[in-house]
Amino acid sequence: MDPTRGARIRTDAAREQKSDRTRRRLPLRALNDRDFEDVVVRNAHPPTRDREIWSQLTAPDLIGRTRQTLTAMHSRNSGAMRRKKAALTAFHAQCLKKADGGHKAWVQAKADYEQWRVGASNFERTISAALAEVNDIWELRGQERGSSGALQAQLASALDAIRTHRDACDTADIEPEPHDLALWSTLEHVTGNR
Repeated sequence: MDPTRGARIRTDAAREQKSDRTRRRLPLRALNDRDFEDVVVRNAHPPTRDREIWSQLTAPDLIGRTRQTLTAMHSRNSGAMRRKKAALTAFHAQCLKKADGGHKAWVQAKADYEQWRVGASNFERTISAALAEVNDIWELRGQERGSSGALQAQLASALDAIRTHRDACDTADIEPEPHDLALWSTLEHVTGNR
């Protein structure tokens, strides 16, 4: 048993309580990066997340920061996994060079690594899933903005076509028919020119 493990848990619990107190007082956008990251981590896993906080984290004014935070956590965790594996490989090579083989030290190091790797892999899956969810929300909002822009462009084009038709009728001195008048009335209604 690691003698520092209990102390670490108490430290993490104290930090979480402090972070909770800070979060209750400050809006999420006002949190420092560490407190914001703590809120994101605590709400990354759907079954345990606070839906109200997740809604705030994915709101238009915070979703960019949430994406950035999840991306940074994912990157740090992936880097830590690579470094730990490389360190274990190097340690294994050292154990093989020892006269007695260093078998006992290698077995313990491998067991410790595997236990750590399981936790790091679980964290990776949680963060990756949350990041994918946030990215989906981000993309949907972008598509909505894009769709809105495309619809506005199509409407502008249609209104220009109606104006061109009306002007052509005026220029040719053609008596408008009821469907022309209905179309022009719609133009005036949409553009506010009554």
